[in-house]
Amino acid sequence: MKLLLLVIASLLSLSALGEEADTSRSDNIKRFNEGQRCHKSAIAERNKEEALRCAQSSLEAGKSLFEPGSKNIAALTYNYGIALRSTDELSWVVNKEIKNVFTEALTLYESLYGENSVDLVDLLIDLGNAENKVKRTGMNDPVKSSSYKRALGILSSNYGDDSLEYAQAQLAISMEVLEGSHTVNAHVFSNKYAKGAYKIISRKLGPTSVGATLASFQLGKNQMAKQKFSKAIPFLENSLSNPSVAQYAHGFLIEAFEQIGQRDSATFHAQALGKLNQGRQNQNYLPVYRKPPIYPRGAQRSGTNGYVIIEVTVSRDGLAIDPIVIEEMPTSKGFGKAALKASSTLRYVPQFVDGEAVEVPGVLYKYTFQMAR
Repeated sequence: MKLLLLVIASLLSLSALGEEADTSRSDNIKRFNEGQRCHKSAIAERNKEEALRCAQSSLEAGKSLFEPGSKNIAALTYNYGIALRSTDELSWVVNKEIKNVFTEALTLYESLYGENSVDLVDLLIDLGNAENKVKRTGMNDPVKSSSYKRALGILSSNYGDDSLEYAQAQLAISMEVLEGSHTVNAHVFSNKYAKGAYKIISRKLGPTSVGATLASFQLGKNQMAKQKFSKAIPFLENSLSNPSVAQYAHGFLIEAFEQIGQRDSATFHAQALGKLNQGRQNQNYLPVYRKPPIYPRGAQRSGTNGYVIIEVTVSRDGLAIDPIVIEEMPTSKGFGKAALKASSTLRYVPQFVDGEAVEVPGVLYKYTFQMAR
């Protein structure tokens, strides 16, 4: 779906609105144009906070310049909702505001374009996403949003429920529903629409098309979320031909093959991911797969918490070898032994230099042992 529907940059100028505008109007025109330029620039630079500030400023200035029910106000309201949604910390209060802004934008769009116009579809899906986030942050199980259903109904009546437009909307809904949610309902709902999208897109454009591989990736993620690792593998493998998701698919495949005990296949995908990431290694070198250590019985009985820092060498296959305990607290509770045993399950993305995998010594990893409360 579109990240930004309309950017009304340079829409206004003083001369366009009349040369006899008063000072207040001139100030609002200036504020509006500055807000639009700032908004566009902030989006290009991925500055979320600045984009939000500028979108809000544009909307406030625009309300004094345009008719309340105009297309410009509708677009500015929608853009403000999109900018608000993109902020990093989304509390229940913020999500509620996003829902209210999208609802306001929808009312404007309905009056402008009609209740069955395809111009409403993106907005309805965004509103459905906001509705689900409000339920999610409010500790309620996300439900099937009526906004999603309405968006698909509009596409069905305009293009048919076997159209690419319909399938793309299904995929967008599937991706959002699963995001941040681990409920059974979310999995079922997401999987249903990802399946529908994959069926249509793969038939019309082929199973290796961008849309089909995105849908396949989503189906794989759904299976991973349900811990059905063997079922996830074919979907994830099919998505590898899409460069935009390949590195993520390799990451999931490492975990899937590790979970079913096929370490050689996990190594293959770890090395493939290492090649993709060559030259972009992060100093904070963390494993892509790990199994939790077994809590020592004595420490468990006494309710003792602790931690262990181990040092390993990451092999050319991404395995943790030659582990040693650097720090253990407290000692004599068995935490060090448990951490050393668990370290054999660590899987890293191997580092590549000039196209060749290399060993990386001196990698630290911390195991924390804490009793559940």
